[in-house]
Amino acid sequence: MAGLLSVIVCALVLVVAAVPGQASDVRDPTRPPQMSHHVNPAPVPVRRDYVLQSTRVAGDLRSAVINGRVVSAGDRVDGALVVAVDVARVRLRDHHGEFTLRLAVPEIARPARNTSAPGEARP
Repeated sequence: MAGLLSVIVCALVLVVAAVPGQASDVRDPTRPPQMSHHVNPAPVPVRRDYVLQSTRVAGDLRSAVINGRVVSAGDRVDGALVVAVDVARVRLRDHHGEFTLRLAVPEIARPARNTSAPGEARP
């Protein structure tokens, strides 16, 4: 009877070991990780390619030229809302938040020389 019991136990061990899927649960530590077939898209970079070309402030009349378009507060330019127009700067708001554009004013190394004609009155 003991011989028959050991044969049955061995047979059961072989049947359990032969069941497919059991061996795949054991990870081989020397095998490189599997690559996922699902690839996440790269995050969209924040778009900050707005170019402030000029501003015009005369009392309550305020406008600016951004990316070649004349805009005022409340207008939209390339998806961003114009919040405020000030001298040499414009505040915009898009879905990333609020940001300020500034005019690129070159630094003057030396003032211009006097070009008035002799005898002309200087302003």
